[in-house]
Amino acid sequence: MWKFVITGGPCGGKTSVIKALQCKFAGQVAFVGEMATALLDVFPLPHRDVVFSSDWLYQFQSVVYAAQVGAEVAWLASPYEVMICDRGRLDGAAYLGNKEVFCRLVGESESAMLAAYDWVFHLESLAVQCPDRYLALKAGNSNRYESVEEAQKVDTALKEAWSGHVNRLVLSGQDDLESKIQLIRQVIADHLAQPQGDLTNVCHY
Repeated sequence: MWKFVITGGPCGGKTSVIKALQCKFAGQVAFVGEMATALLDVFPLPHRDVVFSSDWLYQFQSVVYAAQVGAEVAWLASPYEVMICDRGRLDGAAYLGNKEVFCRLVGESESAMLAAYDWVFHLESLAVQCPDRYLALKAGNSNRYESVEEAQKVDTALKEAWSGHVNRLVLSGQDDLESKIQLIRQVIADHLAQPQGDLTNVCHY
């Protein structure tokens, strides 16, 4: 099964891209949702249910990792040839702030986590290239709380987390959303047209 990761910083267009891919490839590919978002509905929240601490962060990221792996493995039994993941295993390293510590925490090497996916698409946060546009979008979204500096920091950490992947595309925050969607759609469509392991007719991007 071909496995793709869609990741990136705040206001990078990840949600819009995922929705477009779900529409385009409905019934053709497996989709793994963002585990952290799902788990926050059932996990005790810092500053509300518990006091925030490094222990809470480690426990949360270890649970996110386990849920991510579990979902990916479960989909392997499906007839689909492509899996699209809303974030991947190494995203946790960015939010933990230390890749080596994260690898020890979850018991999997960086190289193994990189090898788990065929492609990684990083949608750069608007805060990196277009801070004014980021602030404008943030003002209209009550769920977007990161400052420009915080959003930039998250984006940089995610780039570092996935920096070792041989098939990583970083799509600039300056690029229009539709062009990003079209590019990712094309990469996935090219892979759907090929047997697993055969990239003879897949173009390079």
